[in-house]
Amino acid sequence: GAAGDFLVPPQAEGDRGKYTIVLDMDETLLHSRGPIVPYASPKLEVIALRFPCGGDVLYSIIRPYAARLIETLAPHAELVLWTAGQQEYARTAMRHLDPQNAIRHSIYRDLRWFSMPNYVKDLRRLGR
Repeated sequence: GAAGDFLVPPQAEGDRGKYTIVLDMDETLLHSRGPIVPYASPKLEVIALRFPCGGDVLYSIIRPYAARLIETLAPHAELVLWTAGQQEYARTAMRHLDPQNAIRHSIYRDLRWFSMPNYVKDLRRLGR
């Protein structure tokens, strides 16, 4: 497809030639539950996601070693986050998961690729 059809820009100069690794956020990097605090082992990190627009607090469990995975992969690959979640939710969660901003691009729920009831995260849309 044409460059305008792709969901992320071309690789940055510093990432040229690196593999692109796409990370799914929900149920992979973190597990979110509604406004009810989920049962979790004390060893798991539970974060309360509060949104600027208000509304309920969303409690999420960061998967063990998720932040370490991002930190370890970042020097060796171009990292892309792809979530069916809305932009505000994803950005709020990423402040906890990726405080160093190692993930180069984020793809959120968007009409360019997301349509109900069956949405597909088609990797060809990355242009890599």
